[in-house]
Amino acid sequence: MPAPRRWRERFVKSATTFVRLGAPDSTDLSWQQPAGLSLEIVPQLDPTTLKTGDTLKVQLLKHGKPLAGLQLGFVSDGEAQRHTITTDANGFAEAPVDHPGRWLVHGTHLVRTTQTDLEWENLFSTLVVNVAPAK
Repeated sequence: MPAPRRWRERFVKSATTFVRLGAPDSTDLSWQQPAGLSLEIVPQLDPTTLKTGDTLKVQLLKHGKPLAGLQLGFVSDGEAQRHTITTDANGFAEAPVDHPGRWLVHGTHLVRTTQTDLEWENLFSTLVVNVAPAK
């Protein structure tokens, strides 16, 4: 790094989780509405109905627009990294959820910025879902 050697960054962490109370309601599509976070992982299927053997498909948005080419980690509860998937041209990524329990999807987008008081912008996002055992 050229002089002056310094590292000033803005770190923004966004976290999303979904919990279902009661029976699934096919008319409630609130889970697919972006919340407007800086970096956001949006499920493409109702995350409260996932079961072992399903595929968790998500779209990664940066300031509401699809973000291509970023690696997302898909990790089941108590495990090291399970799947690392790079988002496609429209920000989509998917991975099989082959274990019941909590799953974490996470991604970090670190970029240089032209702001005078910062060199870096670090956006970190997580999505947590619960996967039911297959019936």
